[in-house]
Amino acid sequence: MTNKLKIAGITTPSFCDGPGVRCTIFFSGCTHHCKGCHNPNTWDFNYGNSAYDSESLHKVQNALNQPYIDGLTLSGGDPMDNAEEVLQWLRIFSFRAGQNIVLYTGYTMQQIKQSVAMLELARRVDILITGPYIEELRTTTNGLYGSTNQEIWESKGGFRRLNKDDLK
Repeated sequence: MTNKLKIAGITTPSFCDGPGVRCTIFFSGCTHHCKGCHNPNTWDFNYGNSAYDSESLHKVQNALNQPYIDGLTLSGGDPMDNAEEVLQWLRIFSFRAGQNIVLYTGYTMQQIKQSVAMLELARRVDILITGPYIEELRTTTNGLYGSTNQEIWESKGGFRRLNKDDLK
């Protein structure tokens, strides 16, 4: 297990990072550097605290144990830029039946499928929000993505593109 993975922040409960009530992890490290990004501090792979810090691990597991938490959201930064490490990190936690994992990434599905590590992480989560944030395509009418080029995918049992209404 590596200790290089960093977390810029943890938000729990969160009501806007996926369906239902979430525990959201903002991983450090992003190579996209999208214009208009709302978390540019997370671009730095060394920003924040170790993902294996006992306080962070306890906070995440405690949140997942709460009956009102519907799942875990992986954001950033970009979790796919640390795909192997994020996959290892996820194995630490216990999930209740019915909880899901949502992952936000600036990579497209085509790019994810070209990387063994990214594809493995994509198969581990339930819902993927893919594509870079494009400021000129910004939308404020959808709580699941920030620009209209981004896509929502269900990943269990293969990758199926979803509409935002499919997640209600």
